[in-house]
Amino acid sequence: MFGILWSTPVRKGDPDLKPRLVAPLAVLAASFLVTAIPPASAATAAPDALETRTVTGPTNGGWINEFCAGDHFDPQTGEVSCWGATQFVGTWTGHTVAYVQGHADLSTGNIRIDRIDETFVGVAPDGSSGTLHFLEHGFLDGTAKTLYLEADIIKGTGDWVGASGRFVFDGFMTGDATGWGGWHGEWTRPAKSRASFPGPALRITAGEGAAALSCPDRFQDVHEPLLLIHGTTYTAKQAWSWNYSKVLPAQGYDVCTVQLPDLARADIQLSTEFVVSAIRTIAARSGRKVDLVSFSQGPMEARWALKWWPDLRALVDDSIMLAAPNHGFAEAAVFCTPTCVAPFWQMRERSKFIRALNDGDETPGDVSYTSVYSRTDQFVQPSIPNDGTASLIGGTTIAVQDVCPTRSVEHVGVVPDAVVYAIVMDAITHPGPASFRRINPSVCDQDLMPGVDRRDAEADRFGFYQNAPVLLGEHHTPNEPPPASYVGQLG
Repeated sequence: MFGILWSTPVRKGDPDLKPRLVAPLAVLAASFLVTAIPPASAATAAPDALETRTVTGPTNGGWINEFCAGDHFDPQTGEVSCWGATQFVGTWTGHTVAYVQGHADLSTGNIRIDRIDETFVGVAPDGSSGTLHFLEHGFLDGTAKTLYLEADIIKGTGDWVGASGRFVFDGFMTGDATGWGGWHGEWTRPAKSRASFPGPALRITAGEGAAALSCPDRFQDVHEPLLLIHGTTYTAKQAWSWNYSKVLPAQGYDVCTVQLPDLARADIQLSTEFVVSAIRTIAARSGRKVDLVSFSQGPMEARWALKWWPDLRALVDDSIMLAAPNHGFAEAAVFCTPTCVAPFWQMRERSKFIRALNDGDETPGDVSYTSVYSRTDQFVQPSIPNDGTASLIGGTTIAVQDVCPTRSVEHVGVVPDAVVYAIVMDAITHPGPASFRRINPSVCDQDLMPGVDRRDAEADRFGFYQNAPVLLGEHHTPNEPPPASYVGQLG
């Protein structure tokens, strides 16, 4: 949301008149941002159709760091103008620039807002992006610090091409450079949105996608189905058959797994296409949204799929990431001296892949994102609380140690860990992401998740540390795989 901070100049000979007209002169941007993308129901309309929606309710964000550089002020008439900018925060992110014109009453602090010419540049909650240009006029009560605006969308670009509408905004200042408000009005825009766009065509065949997916012959249809996505050097069976694939079906869950190519040693962009195919197939077979549970490299495929194939966002409820190097892991640079497998190139900090993955909205769509990690994980580093590689802007990040402060869990031990399992189950059994505050502290007395045989857990750990060095010594590439052609075009 855009707001303008404008303070009246102090008139000579009037030392008691302090700058007090703090005015958010373009806060209606948030109403446009919230409505710039049609609701999910609009995605079913014909691609070139127009949808009209009547919208009422509160904005879902606020504005901060607003300012307005004075361009003109006439103390005799009260005529004022300024160039302004602000930062929008909340589920919508971006910034605005505007030219503001009005008349100020210095005795009351009121401002008649004659015209605001404003442009927003940013990203919506579903990952769509572009610019919105609009014109506004209204009134600010300088004493109550309440604001009334009427505005018209003039033009949209990017994913918001064709947006138009008229809105009324009622808002208020919450600080010298911050504010909030609510809106109502109507908008019209092309029904086809980024959220309904299927994304780039898959390079893999339908047969290859089907062969990589393993699901029950018949869905029980008790809960939302789960798709488990494994990490590097594993097969899907090795990764999941002795833990989640074994335990959850007995609780009525339909559990599917996807086999990533070459034991997840292939280009993550290619591996992701198998995940895209799997999500679409499971959603179509079950008629339900899908919950994703991914481990280690697996979250990279899950996130890449949701970023570049926007139609999946309507098919996924929860994306739960275990031991995810969302911003790369430090040791990858060591593994890649001088060469390494393709995913390790891509999971280096500041790799082209990692930068593209985290560019813009890190958690696109109406998907609940939960990232679970251990601060003692030797690979998911750095693990700084709230700012480590596992963290996601817009998602919920939970460390095992948030629940059990003295617990030590290494990388491979994350999958069968009892605390991690409790967090996973909290996410899939509650609306929204997981909350560590709902986890019963008694879980700290348990080592492994219920139903897991300790011998299987120990065999998995032994097998990984015995086989991974060999498997990671094969199939090296000399450089990071180049970004796919769609990177930079859809986001």
